[in-house]
Amino acid sequence: MKTITTEAIHTPTDKLEVFLFNVGQGDHILLKFPTMEYGIIDFHYESSTAIAEPPSLSYFKELKRTLSKEEFEKITISFFCISHTDKDHVKGIAETIRWFDRNGIFIRDFWFGAARDRSQFSSFLREKVNSIIDTFSFEERLKVNLSVERFNNGVDAFFEGFDKWKSGGFSSERYKTEDVGDGEYLVEIRPLPLSLEKVKAVNMGPLGTQLDSYINNLNLDLVKEILKVKDNKNKVEKNLLSHILKIKFGEVNLLFGGDTEKDIWERCLAKYEKNTFVEQFGSFDSHFIKVSHHGSKNSSSSYIWEKIIPDDGMTYLGISAGRHNGYKHPHSETMSQIRQRRKDANILSTNICNSCIDGSAFDKEHHVWYDNFVHRNAKNYGKDEPNVHDIEINEIIDKTIQESGQKPQESQIGLFAYIFEVPDNLNEDIKVRVALSNVNRAHDCFFKDHQEGLLDCCGPMAKTL
Repeated sequence: MKTITTEAIHTPTDKLEVFLFNVGQGDHILLKFPTMEYGIIDFHYESSTAIAEPPSLSYFKELKRTLSKEEFEKITISFFCISHTDKDHVKGIAETIRWFDRNGIFIRDFWFGAARDRSQFSSFLREKVNSIIDTFSFEERLKVNLSVERFNNGVDAFFEGFDKWKSGGFSSERYKTEDVGDGEYLVEIRPLPLSLEKVKAVNMGPLGTQLDSYINNLNLDLVKEILKVKDNKNKVEKNLLSHILKIKFGEVNLLFGGDTEKDIWERCLAKYEKNTFVEQFGSFDSHFIKVSHHGSKNSSSSYIWEKIIPDDGMTYLGISAGRHNGYKHPHSETMSQIRQRRKDANILSTNICNSCIDGSAFDKEHHVWYDNFVHRNAKNYGKDEPNVHDIEINEIIDKTIQESGQKPQESQIGLFAYIFEVPDNLNEDIKVRVALSNVNRAHDCFFKDHQEGLLDCCGPMAKTL
């Protein structure tokens, strides 16, 4: 197994690398472009799985420690993207932007989930919630305060950082000499500003009419709540505010759907196909697809996969999901519909077990830089920007190693990330590397009770670790 050190993670390549991190039940994706610029989509981490912060934040902290000051200051985040404001997509966003500000990382633009402006994206919902709370008695308000904070999910704190960025207050000297964006809200089918070689970005949804429908239904729901009307009709979910983002690298399309639900997908695809968008922005069939909503059946249909999975070439579908027995993501229906479209489609989910990792043909590598990073942070707890979870996580890792009776590099390690190497042409296949770490612990097969196995080795016969 190849060992990956810090020196190896920030190395130029002619491929676009997509890191689909294993962060439990949520989304966190890092894109590394051949120009050595980066994009980040969503910021979750599940601390119950011994992850202290969004792994991309650990990635850049490690680069800060090892690169020269001159090299580190060249790092560019081309876009910092939030698909929508559910906690499993934004949990670590405030701490990430604060660290980027303090440490001089240059961010060229921000892309926000479906809205026309900031009030619709964030404060609109907060104001509406407060309008209901104002109708409560004092005792009732005390009961909901904690829920309100959870609802906010740190987005207000993030926007304080965004306002500072927009006003030129971030610490990098590059803000004085280089152009930055205004912050794009992802609604309607349109190109997005992105000054990268061979790379184009297109927002494919939701449509303005779908956003308006969401807002109207939200208003109606809030009125019903205030009037104490017991009615579940027209109930809206924030997943209806999630984007569909297409990144085109050379000839190859990549699709990222956040938690976008099937109705939005289907209507956006129909509009894209029936208008001049294919002529303007190219087809939407994609050889890499980040499956929406952790593989939920509510974000899947035969129509969607028929439209976006190409007829030929190797196709990879990445799913970010945890081992939540209630959700059981990805759903068997979703995997079945994908395979009805292409039996040879490669479906990879982050809640895979080590038996299937071992049985897969993908290249495997041990990211010791991440193990070392977590141990080092725990050792220096209280000295250099510690994370409150570091000691706890270090103890978990040590316990796991002690129980195995092996050295760290020999212990049973689990999935840290899938790394998809995407070429810029259709004559070359996407390659997958399986990144492993001691922090992400091994577990038994989550798919043994699913109707559809993830890989050939999944299912009732999968061995338990």
